[in-house]
Amino acid sequence: MLIFILLGVMALFVCGVITAALGTRMKHPGVLIANLLLIGAIFWLGNAASAAPGSHSGNGNPGLILVFPLGALVIVLIGQLYAWARPRRFRPIVLAALLIGLIAHQAAGFELQRIRYSGLRERIIEAMTAEGMRDARSFADAVTSGPGSMHMNSHFFHLNTYLMFVGWAAIAAVILLLVFPVSAGRPHQEEDLA
Repeated sequence: MLIFILLGVMALFVCGVITAALGTRMKHPGVLIANLLLIGAIFWLGNAASAAPGSHSGNGNPGLILVFPLGALVIVLIGQLYAWARPRRFRPIVLAALLIGLIAHQAAGFELQRIRYSGLRERIIEAMTAEGMRDARSFADAVTSGPGSMHMNSHFFHLNTYLMFVGWAAIAAVILLLVFPVSAGRPHQEEDLA
């Protein structure tokens, strides 16, 4: 348990260092795109670390290590989205509509994940049955029971989960914009005395 707390503190420290280094450039579209591409590269790496449906994956899943850089990058992404959207002063009704759309996207993503999970289990059962394994269903249950198996990397790291991951960051940013709205008054501008 202590190791997870230390890793969480390290992730927050990394987020602080990234934010301090970027400063006002954090909300620049190029930096935002670079963060999205970096997150996408981590998802690609996680997918590449997946075991083939008919193979034995061994013990443990090194792909779980990718959760820590993703955790740091999503905190930075939330800050970037919030910093980018805050000066634009979206109306609360627009933010609420965006929030509903993002939640609908998440619901569709979870349904797609459920369908993909069933397909993954069936591919594993077919591959193990073709190899002559008698109890292919229990093997499929064992290797798809949680994130500890390398067979699950292809289920957790792909385009749909990437879009869902970015969607959750956008939901958090929209909620922050709704909770901490920009004041209605315009900032004080100095009048030109000349």
